[in-house]
Amino acid sequence: MIKFKTRTGSSSILVILLVVTMVVFGVLAMMSSYSGLKMARKTAQWTQDYYELESKAEIMLYDIKNIVHQSIVASNTTSQDYWTSLNRALQELDSSEVTLTYDADKIIVKGNFVNSSGDRFLALLTLENLALDNDIAIEEDLIEINTWKLIPREVEYEDAIEFKDLEVNIEND
Repeated sequence: MIKFKTRTGSSSILVILLVVTMVVFGVLAMMSSYSGLKMARKTAQWTQDYYELESKAEIMLYDIKNIVHQSIVASNTTSQDYWTSLNRALQELDSSEVTLTYDADKIIVKGNFVNSSGDRFLALLTLENLALDNDIAIEEDLIEINTWKLIPREVEYEDAIEFKDLEVNIEND
């Protein structure tokens, strides 16, 4: 029987297996943190898009509250003056993003806001013609928010798997 003088072979194999294991776990940890980073960036973009759209809707609501306040001040406490003043002031607000619908006793304001990513935000408000002969304690009671939400995107899933044709040039020497 042959006896080896050194026992470096078994320790070398253990060191190699240990290094390979450490490299595999290191790569897995990097892949996991990279996917977390991608998800965090996507979530940050979604949050930024949402608040961008909601800020446009908040600006519209603020403008409408100012119009209601100015109409109440200018109306001399009669509901007909208030309604006429409100209609006149809201005409200036009508644009491509904000549309007005008139009924006999209320005005429906629809704000449809779109950002550069294609996301849509819908704000639907109702202004009712109330009798202003009574004191109005809170002007915000004149504005009713019916809808205030982000419209979800329509997503089409692809069922087909795409294959690419590769050309391989084999040169024979």
